Amino acid sequence: MFIKIPFLFIYLVFLLSFSFFEGYEINKFISLILCTIIFFIFVLSLFKKKFIFTSLGLIVIIFTFLYYYNNSNSIYLDRIIKKEEFICNVKLDHKSYKVHFNDIIYEARGGSCMQMPISFSRDLEPKMFVFDSKVNIDNSEYLFKSILIEAVDSNNQKRSICFVKNFKKTKPISSFAREFIRSRDVSPHIRGFMSAFILGDKSDLTHKQKFAFMNSGTMHLFAVSGLHMGCLYLTFIGIFKIFGFRQIPSIVITMVLLLGYLFIINFSVSGTRAYIMLLSWAIYRISGLKAKMINILCIASVLLLIVDPGIILEVSFLLSFTVVLTILWVLSENKVTLKNSKVSWMIQIIIVNYAAFWGSFLILLSFFNTIIPASLITNMILVPCISFLMPITLFLLVISSILQHEYVFHYYGVFVQYMIDFCYYISNIEGAFLSVDIDQSKNISIYLYNIILLLLFGKIKSLISRLIFIPFLCFLLLILLL
Repeated sequence: MFIKIPFLFIYLVFLLSFSFFEGYEINKFISLILCTIIFFIFVLSLFKKKFIFTSLGLIVIIFTFLYYYNNSNSIYLDRIIKKEEFICNVKLDHKSYKVHFNDIIYEARGGSCMQMPISFSRDLEPKMFVFDSKVNIDNSEYLFKSILIEAVDSNNQKRSICFVKNFKKTKPISSFAREFIRSRDVSPHIRGFMSAFILGDKSDLTHKQKFAFMNSGTMHLFAVSGLHMGCLYLTFIGIFKIFGFRQIPSIVITMVLLLGYLFIINFSVSGTRAYIMLLSWAIYRISGLKAKMINILCIASVLLLIVDPGIILEVSFLLSFTVVLTILWVLSENKVTLKNSKVSWMIQIIIVNYAAFWGSFLILLSFFNTIIPASLITNMILVPCISFLMPITLFLLVISSILQHEYVFHYYGVFVQYMIDFCYYISNIEGAFLSVDIDQSKNISIYLYNIILLLLFGKIKSLISRLIFIPFLCFLLLILLL
């Protein structure tokens, strides 16, 4: 039954539903869609006497209703008395609010400040924190930069609410791994690179490194994703093969190790997506079934959206899935074979890089108002290098815990420095990084782009036609929705 569930259809329903609804309704609306689909599967299982799936479906339906259909408190603000920008540590809780002000509804989370601004009333401790609708965070402690509003509500009561500008987690799960990397006997800029590359923690990157990687379109190398997970998977499988392990034990142990890696990187969206795809592919392979990558991608998206529907608003989710979907779409009917395997491999890299560029085009434009033509060059050169660098980095980190000498990372540091210098050189070329002033606040074009690719998946047989169609679609949506 699990194999026959139309995940492609379910994912399409998610995207269609969100394209026509405002952000503050997303949690309840998507939960309703989910429950409807799961209820449909539940009824089919019941009629076919699949009692295990019937029970599982019932549990999921009950869990979804209990978890998402909580009535949030509504706060109506009449006027603002005072406001102040401040920074503080905050601990969030599970309470949710809807703040109504000037005909706008804001999503707010409950919580408490660790310290208060001096100029505010001592009895008005902020307990509501308003976020942009695209933000999704857990209940850990955060360092907030906020605008604190003291206002009067419709009941003539004073309220204090924080409108959060930016924030960062104060106690990340990966702190032990980060401290381990920081303690290595190597130059600080190399340690910063390793921490960003392995853990996705970019806090130790220098200003020059951030400028080089951002303006050259290679910052995605520091978002743990399918590239990282795939390299680690192949590395572990290769090691187990050398030691004589059979296929199934090798896959099981590797997936357990990668699950541990997910805990270290705090279950980032792209990393979790890549893990679920790998796990689904492994289950298909162990079962002896043929796996279609588009189905596996949709399985990963559906599972993530079941756990947290609001994640469909996040840029990390959109980048991760849209780029992978575009790559799979372009390669869906790719039957071009060349006698020279090296030439074929190079053409494949160029096609994947081209697809990734257009897959991220609308997202970068909508969220960051940027276009990075340089990424077409830098990613084509660096991504193959990174594939080999991932296992080498882990190997050197293990060796450095046994043999503590700066020479362990000598040649590694030289190679990384060449990469940084290359990105810095490319990023300084005129036209490598373009800032575009464009208003795409609702980001509907991104969801429509995904919907169209899903509907046309496997329908356009010619590779050249697919390569031409992607930029045409991006510009068409851009023009129509301006």
